[in-house]
Amino acid sequence: MNQIIVVDNGSTDATAQAAKNAGAIVVSQPTRGYGRACRAGMNAAVEAGADIVAFIDGDGSDCPEFMNELVRPIQEKPL
Repeated sequence: MNQIIVVDNGSTDATAQAAKNAGAIVVSQPTRGYGRACRAGMNAAVEAGADIVAFIDGDGSDCPEFMNELVRPIQEKPL
């Protein structure tokens, strides 16, 4: 099962609520900083039992539409 975890790192827009409405797990990390946000997301992913974790920034610099192309080969690789 694919689960989306969004870390709200002090955003001032409605991203966290939109993510919740879309079914994502939203983690609040009020102490600002990219590293802190990544750590909070990783902790949540570990708690959720994640096998694969990908970080995507909310500033538009990443292309989430290519996520399946990134993850599929990892999922298909035998252990």
